[in-house]
Amino acid sequence: FKYRITSLFLVHKDRKKFFLALRILGCLAIILIGIASILFYACGNPLTYSETGGGASFSWWLILTFRWVCTLFLAKVIEFFFVDIFAMRSNFALKLFGPFLTLVLVQSKGWSFQLMCWGLCNLALLHGRIPFANHWLYWQPYISMFNANNPSGGVLSEPKYLSVLIACIVIGFLSALKKTGVAVWLGQKTCEYYGPQLEKLMKDMILMSAVANLSREIEESADAHTRLSDHHDPAIWEKTALRYKLKLKSGEDASAVSGEDGEIDDFDDLSSQATEQEEEVENDSSNITGSKVELLSAKITSRPSIRRSPSPSGSPGNRSSGKLKIYRLLDSWEEPNNIADDQHNRPAVSIQDVLQFRRIMSHLDVTYPFSKAFGLADNRNSCAISAQEVYSRLLRHTPYELLLPFETLGILARDENGEVSEEKTKPLLRLFPPDGEKKLTMLDFVKSYDEIYRKFRTFRAAVSNSSVLNNAYEKIVDVVFYFAMVLLVLIILKVDVLTTITTVMSLVLSFSFAFGPAVSKFTQGVLLVTLQKPYDIGDRIHISQSTAETAADGSAMWFVENISLFFTTLRFASTNEVATISNGDLSNTKIINGARSVNACVCVRVKFGIYTSYDLIEHFKSAVEDFVKARPREWARLNAIRASNVQADLGFIEYTVALQHREAWQNVGVILTSKAELASFCLELSKKLGMKYIQSPLPVHLELGGQNSIQEAFAAMGADSKDSTTSSQATGDQTTLDRGSDLKSSAQAVAGLFKKPLQK
Repeated sequence: FKYRITSLFLVHKDRKKFFLALRILGCLAIILIGIASILFYACGNPLTYSETGGGASFSWWLILTFRWVCTLFLAKVIEFFFVDIFAMRSNFALKLFGPFLTLVLVQSKGWSFQLMCWGLCNLALLHGRIPFANHWLYWQPYISMFNANNPSGGVLSEPKYLSVLIACIVIGFLSALKKTGVAVWLGQKTCEYYGPQLEKLMKDMILMSAVANLSREIEESADAHTRLSDHHDPAIWEKTALRYKLKLKSGEDASAVSGEDGEIDDFDDLSSQATEQEEEVENDSSNITGSKVELLSAKITSRPSIRRSPSPSGSPGNRSSGKLKIYRLLDSWEEPNNIADDQHNRPAVSIQDVLQFRRIMSHLDVTYPFSKAFGLADNRNSCAISAQEVYSRLLRHTPYELLLPFETLGILARDENGEVSEEKTKPLLRLFPPDGEKKLTMLDFVKSYDEIYRKFRTFRAAVSNSSVLNNAYEKIVDVVFYFAMVLLVLIILKVDVLTTITTVMSLVLSFSFAFGPAVSKFTQGVLLVTLQKPYDIGDRIHISQSTAETAADGSAMWFVENISLFFTTLRFASTNEVATISNGDLSNTKIINGARSVNACVCVRVKFGIYTSYDLIEHFKSAVEDFVKARPREWARLNAIRASNVQADLGFIEYTVALQHREAWQNVGVILTSKAELASFCLELSKKLGMKYIQSPLPVHLELGGQNSIQEAFAAMGADSKDSTTSSQATGDQTTLDRGSDLKSSAQAVAGLFKKPLQK
């Protein structure tokens, strides 16, 4: 998968490896041929034992070892030219053989290709009864050690030697196919799972980069205009900004600011008329999107006054707003997701897609993810600093504004004809949602970049961890594959395989009783993290029994720290406690993933008095709607405000305010903060409207146990009185007894009075 698009003949990069291999080959030649010369010339050339009689000499075996090393070196050279240059450094193999065969060739790089090529080289150069196979220098009569005078014993023509060569070729070829098959399968699974996420993330990052490039262009244009317009007094703009601040503080309408050079009366809104389609797609309650966008002029000098005439009644704008009002009165509903259509329309992941996915992941810039125009973003702090600089550069387009108008970003929404495209406007609104005045604060602007930055970092970590899991999964496949290869080699070498299989199966059967449940759990865990993939690193998850009910206000979450084939490491979000859980145990549980639970739905409950009028409740609903519309970055929409619990006896009606947040449950802190602000607003609003429910005093219910219990109580009181009197004065015994009898008679009288319970 590592395609390097470089020059075809960059051999100098591998020059060190090439000369190192030559030095090793030369050292082996000196050692092996030197020992062979001593044995041949000095020791009488001793022979090895052979069943057929005359065997090969020891010196010939040493020379054959050197020739095997030479064929191995030749196999490495062939691999360098065919794999490194022909397949990886050029597109020749891709054009001639197609993506699949090219991928097989690339995946075979390493010992698979070298073993297969070494077997083929030996089959061509070191096999058979021909003189060249036995002695490469058979034609020269000068050195007897290298010609027919040195007996070979017919080793290279034996069937066992041929079987070994065939086994090398088959093992190398099957290993290359195995690597390709596993790589394609795992690559398709990874591309199918992460491909749509990468596509969406790349679109957002490209748009963020376009905003950064726009800020650079605005900065260059502003600098050039400043140099050319020296006759303008900069004090004019300072006075204009000062008047703008004063009007903001005084609460007046700051849309009209008069200056000495001219009048800046009213800025063009990005969306003056919202269309039905944008309201339905974006669900933007602030009506930001529009069919037409009027952009600011690139000039920084004064502008003429721009005033709007009010639309007459019955105009298309009023009719459109009436339709939108009716649309808002409808119940909230989401389009159902047709899985069959999605699978039918989704194209199958091809090998070309896998290669493209790998290439994009390898070229993602970690230091400058939003282009060089944005600046350094190697960590979150530098990303925030660079985003602030981009915001400051964009403000130079409108120096008379304290906040960034969204219409400045709307410049990117223009097409070739200078008109605003709705398809380009919607992504901008999604990434940079403005407030009700179509403005962006610096904090909101930095939050937009920070959100994409966190998604980018989390995505890279998830893909990296997926590759680690794929490598671990491939190791499990390798165990089965190599066991099959051992059996295949034994069959090629004509060894009795049945005995070996019987022995292995008896061992497996004996261990299956002891490790059967553990193996079953392990298999379930492997399938969980490799096929189902219910979570990734960095996700917030909640684990519970499959039949357990889910909390309506959100579940307690764990952070996923690490994932392996055997276990998953979690960290409790509330206390930072770390736990390790077996994947097999997780396979039978219900896992709620906060990162995939987008647009969290939350509920806030408020209580009103039973005598609260319907008009006050309608005012309350309208105020809550305005509160939600004023915060488009937090709330996606208000789902409903309905009475959920009516308690006439207790004197209150409980209303539930159901909302949909823009964040996923992954960012539960932001959701809880927004929910707390809404709850506080509802409480203060109910106080101001006089709707706050004050609980009435509960009735007091008194009941005495009966005559016997009352007599026992008063008897105990008499006993205590008797003890205290006896200890204080010994002469008052008769008085104490009389007092005890009086208490007893009083208890009997009280028991007659309190036969019925007393109520207040």
